[in-house]
Amino acid sequence: TQKSKKPNTEGLESSGPKSKKKKLGSGNLKRLTDLDFMPKGKESLTGFYKKQSGKNDYERILLFTNYLKDILGVTPVTYDHIYTCFDELKLQIPENLPQIIRNAAAKTGWIIAKSKDVTITVKGKNQLRSWNND
Repeated sequence: TQKSKKPNTEGLESSGPKSKKKKLGSGNLKRLTDLDFMPKGKESLTGFYKKQSGKNDYERILLFTNYLKDILGVTPVTYDHIYTCFDELKLQIPENLPQIIRNAAAKTGWIIAKSKDVTITVKGKNQLRSWNND
């Protein structure tokens, strides 16, 4: 008997009956209620965003990841955290936010997007610095 190698389907969505992975559209994301966006002695998310104001979803994702990690000290930053930032600021939430986050990583190189931890790359840090110097 010859053993056939199973293809690596990790992260792929499937609608078959054997599918154990759930789809990660924005409808499956949840607002995290334990985040304090007005922390004592630190900048609020609203104040931070008004100073920077991302022009598109990729810039907003970078800004939110930076705010969550550097100001609130959140580790790890998940897709739910980023979703919560969009929701908190009453911004239009992309219909498939997880895919937009992955696209931001692929197209800009500013972040590394894993559903369990979104991190900022050196290129992303440099982009944030360039915005702060404008």
